[in-house]
Amino acid sequence: MCTGSSHPDRHHGGYDQGAENGILFKNSETMERAGRVRMVVLDKTGTITRGEPALTDVLPAGSNPASDLLSLAACAEAGSEHPLARAIVGAAKSQGLRVVTPESFRAISGFGVRAVVDDRAVVIGNPKLMQNEGIAIDALQGDITRLQGEGKTAMVIAAAPADGSSPAQPLGLIAVADTIKPGSREGIADLRKLGIDVAMITGDNQRTAEAIARQVGIERVLADVLPGDKAAEIKRLQGGDAANGEKSQTIAMVGDGINDAPALAQADVGIAIGTGTDVAMAAAGITLISGDLRGVARAISLSRGTVQTIVQNLFWAFFYNILLIPIAMFGLLMPMIAAGAMAFSSIFVVTNSLRLRGYNVQKLAPPKSIPGQIAELAPRLAVAGGALLLLIAISVGFIETPGSAAQMGSANTLRNGVIVTPNYRATIEPDAAIVPGQFAPLNIKIVDQFNQQLTDFEVRNFGNYLYYAFLTVVPRDFSSLAFTPVVMDPYRLEPLKAVSSGAGAAGPAAGMGGGAASGMGGGGAASAAAPASPLAQPTLAFDERVLPANVVFPQEGEYVAFLNFQPKGGNAQSVAVPLKVGEVKAPPVKLTPDANYTQLVGDLQVTLHFTTPLRAGQPNYFTVTAQDESGLDRTEEIEALSGANANVFVVDEGLNYVMIPGFTDRTALQFAIPFPKSGNYKIWFTYLQQGQPQQAGFVIAVP
Repeated sequence: MCTGSSHPDRHHGGYDQGAENGILFKNSETMERAGRVRMVVLDKTGTITRGEPALTDVLPAGSNPASDLLSLAACAEAGSEHPLARAIVGAAKSQGLRVVTPESFRAISGFGVRAVVDDRAVVIGNPKLMQNEGIAIDALQGDITRLQGEGKTAMVIAAAPADGSSPAQPLGLIAVADTIKPGSREGIADLRKLGIDVAMITGDNQRTAEAIARQVGIERVLADVLPGDKAAEIKRLQGGDAANGEKSQTIAMVGDGINDAPALAQADVGIAIGTGTDVAMAAAGITLISGDLRGVARAISLSRGTVQTIVQNLFWAFFYNILLIPIAMFGLLMPMIAAGAMAFSSIFVVTNSLRLRGYNVQKLAPPKSIPGQIAELAPRLAVAGGALLLLIAISVGFIETPGSAAQMGSANTLRNGVIVTPNYRATIEPDAAIVPGQFAPLNIKIVDQFNQQLTDFEVRNFGNYLYYAFLTVVPRDFSSLAFTPVVMDPYRLEPLKAVSSGAGAAGPAAGMGGGAASGMGGGGAASAAAPASPLAQPTLAFDERVLPANVVFPQEGEYVAFLNFQPKGGNAQSVAVPLKVGEVKAPPVKLTPDANYTQLVGDLQVTLHFTTPLRAGQPNYFTVTAQDESGLDRTEEIEALSGANANVFVVDEGLNYVMIPGFTDRTALQFAIPFPKSGNYKIWFTYLQQGQPQQAGFVIAVP
């Protein structure tokens, strides 16, 4: 969900912020693409300049009055709507000169006009037009060069009899100049701050164009470009110039007139001046309502901010999914935590996007690389990522919050060195108030993540009964340990008062740990006669066949019960449930490693040996030996008499998990423990001596 929401919200935030600053984006594609612009090409007239040129010079050739030259030019231009024509006509009218409609008129795009005024064929235009018409203007070239150097547009006026009886002769020059639009210099400077190259494109000659460019700080000038060739010039820039080592790049074109529309459409990003023509705005992807050239840099800055937010959100979304999906695939993520993490991730994406509402469009800086954007995100990502990792740690059990085990019944369990985090919860309730020193029947209920009771287990035989789970109970002071299979009667016979550990009882199969029943602290289990195997098939429900698990709690205090089970067709699972007997509170106990690993249990000296240096993260091999008072080795006898009742249990100092390693060589009482991490552990060896269950406990330190 957070991946899918990484784009739309960001675009809406960008649209809103752009509209507030007079920038209209046509669509989300344009918004994203604007941030990748590396060159902005600006049309001169109406974009950099006001687009309202004014008459500056009238230079007649020979003795002709300047007023006659201006009047003739105004009459010829009266049929044109070009800004230069309007400037000439306006100047003539302001001086009270005669201005009439020409008898005929023809505009030559990019060059000038032809008209017939008072039976005279008048040609007005740039020097190129005169060259094309075969009109010699050598006498005027000095003035033309001077005017162009001043940034003025010089137009030659020539006339001939309308009947063509003689060739046209130059009558003089008229010059007009367009003033720089307010904000143009600042807008171009802002673009340079963004690390963007700026070029100016115009139909003016090179000298005039360069004079204008110098005034606003533009170094690259594309002059003498006819209106119909602007789109081709933009296309050339997009492809780069291999001869000059230029690579293809993303180009933005800024214009305002009808003749700019093809170039605006050709550019990767077309930006129209809002004070221009409707055709230009229709062809462009971005419109600057105010017409202020500084809006170009602001639009690009906003686009970069929007794209950067999208990149940050996508990074977070993929980081979230890459981290959590494998954990969820292995069943190590509780659904409730997963749902919370999903909501948290979406909240991060949305709140990060809302930052665009306060984005400063005047924040001008060179473009940032994706690693740089991620680095900028790091402080915010650290907080969000830390919170997400905390949720994961709680889910997989690396961190146990106060009361979390009681509420969720979940904790880490290690089997063969692998941490298993269940998607199950368990409740353990006594039939009556627990009395220390007496058997306490415990009713166990296991539910899945949907709060549905689990009734379909991988079961194993236990005499004439079946056991579906294995219960290990440890007090918080590590003083003793109790374990028992959790059984059910498949045919509903007379219930057992206690599960027997006699010769007919089989210990738990591999994967669930070995062991039979014992009382806490070595107390014996009350035996019950094994019932005869019935022939009838079971017909009662699961709850009606389950027998309570009987455990002796030697004293008041706090305990942790570890429940191992395997759902039908699934993986082995384990949950831990805190239990309390009486009102005595037990603070956490810090284990102290034993100085030696020999204990006197009854009349036997039980010794724990490790054959390799202890190290976390790898198998560590141990053996147990037993000697009597005379020094006689009784190990084989202990193994033979104990059978399936000889077992090893390992609990970490934090009571987070229990390991029940199987024997690698039962005859020699050899076993291996892959400790998951460094720390202190308590190892219990349980066995039978003279038919009574015994325990020997050792505390070891694993570096």
